[in-house]
Amino acid sequence: MRKKNRKEGEPFYLPHIGQRILKTTIAVFICLLINLLRGTTGASMSAEACITAIICMQPYVQDTRQYAVSRFTGTLLGAGLGLVLLFFLYRFPVLSASRIVLYILMAAGVMLTLYITVLIRKPDISALAAISFLCVIITYPDIETPFLTTFNRILNVLIGTFSAVIVNAFRLPRTRNRGYVFFIRSKDLIPDRFANISPAVLF
Repeated sequence: MRKKNRKEGEPFYLPHIGQRILKTTIAVFICLLINLLRGTTGASMSAEACITAIICMQPYVQDTRQYAVSRFTGTLLGAGLGLVLLFFLYRFPVLSASRIVLYILMAAGVMLTLYITVLIRKPDISALAAISFLCVIITYPDIETPFLTTFNRILNVLIGTFSAVIVNAFRLPRTRNRGYVFFIRSKDLIPDRFANISPAVLF
């Protein structure tokens, strides 16, 4: 079968490894080293720091910073609300006497988390905040150290975000190719829902 992305008769070549791949690799390695220094290896090591570094690593430093801030803010909000609910569940065990009532509280917590992201005008962190909330609360009542677990989760995200931002801030040696023409899609120029600029003016 003939490949569509290669013209007939054109020689096959392997694409070069780009800077984003290299920087992502370095950031993941830094996260692994930090985990090693913290004494977490093997089954005790969390992949969350590495996952965060991979997600946050973007082609441009500014985008990486925005991703990093969004991920950390979402994790902090969701984990914090999860801790609050855990506190009430441990303080008032009657709330978790029925599994149905417990699940209703968990679902309500997700709704509250999503609503708060709208109130603070950060809809881009809504999914991450809700996921972080569930990761904290979903194991109740089997979670033995809720505060330590939540702290480690926030710390792992912080390690990943800082690794991505710091690594992406460094410029690796590269050869500039001025034969490329860049363009931007019109849909990327659409303002967010809270902007006062109309799409027509922005375009």
